[in-house]
Amino acid sequence: GGIHGRTLNLLARNDSYEPELAKDNVEVFLDPETGVLAMLGNVGTPTAKAILPTALQNSTLLFGTFSGASLLRNNPPDRYVFNYRASYAEETEAIVHYFVNTKGIDPRKIAIFHQNDSFGLDGLSGVEKALAEYQVAPSQILSSVYRRNTSQVEKAVFEFSQKLDEIEGIIIVGTYSASAAFTKAMKDIGFQGNMANVSFVGASALSELLLEFGPHYSKNILITQVVPHYDSYATGVLKYRNDLAKFFPSEAPNFISLEAYISTSILVEALNHAGRYFTTEELVDRLESIKGLDLGIGSMISFAASNHQASHRVWGVSIKPDGTFLDVTLE
Repeated sequence: GGIHGRTLNLLARNDSYEPELAKDNVEVFLDPETGVLAMLGNVGTPTAKAILPTALQNSTLLFGTFSGASLLRNNPPDRYVFNYRASYAEETEAIVHYFVNTKGIDPRKIAIFHQNDSFGLDGLSGVEKALAEYQVAPSQILSSVYRRNTSQVEKAVFEFSQKLDEIEGIIIVGTYSASAAFTKAMKDIGFQGNMANVSFVGASALSELLLEFGPHYSKNILITQVVPHYDSYATGVLKYRNDLAKFFPSEAPNFISLEAYISTSILVEALNHAGRYFTTEELVDRLESIKGLDLGIGSMISFAASNHQASHRVWGVSIKPDGTFLDVTLE
């Protein structure tokens, strides 16, 4: 039935995680004949970096990007950029504290494997900042990289193999295919420590791939999340599962679609309050006026003129032998 009698139309275009294709898609979105009001749920940091200047120059809302990048979280925030999720800095900080405080890992023995672009560097920066709290300098952190849209992990595995006795925990900032390949290779050379991924990895895809390799490859794997467990009985999560079953009965629940559902729910809240007719500027004002919105996910949602990130909370899960997920308390 739409909102105030106006239907919502979703125009989806694939950028294949390539910045140049993302730029091409934005040109289509911003064409007056296309008439896009907002860009919602765009995937990735390098692609966000490519489209952000155009979105800002055209006063186009960029909402709920699937990225925790710092470039989307300026202080003060860019007027047309709104985020639901916690930042990569917050996710990597949670991992570092979990490794040190819960797992008892020496902070000097935490390494990082990351994608060699703005996404990976953002994760690296977060790790460096968190480890600085334990008097570990950036020059003391063992790190290695891989190229975007590949699973070329051999160089990183070789570099880490030379210092295997000095590594107790590894933080991975990458995609599921690269993470799985790296995890398998590291375990094959005898690494028995803890490994952790930020949420962008895609927990379900990573779990499926690791289980294909063999059940022991998924042991001691932490994945941070920016939403509660999709199997929980929280009010907001129940609503998500009911709607997913109603409209997309063949789709299984997962963390990524739950995040998209929450993010879209926030935008729809602003649209409901904007009325039948509104401008982009009025919609931004409505978003900035959202205070204490309770979607039933365990934390309240709020924005302000100086705060365009709705949630700062980080959850954690580990992979069970059957490929499902167990909640992990992050300290």
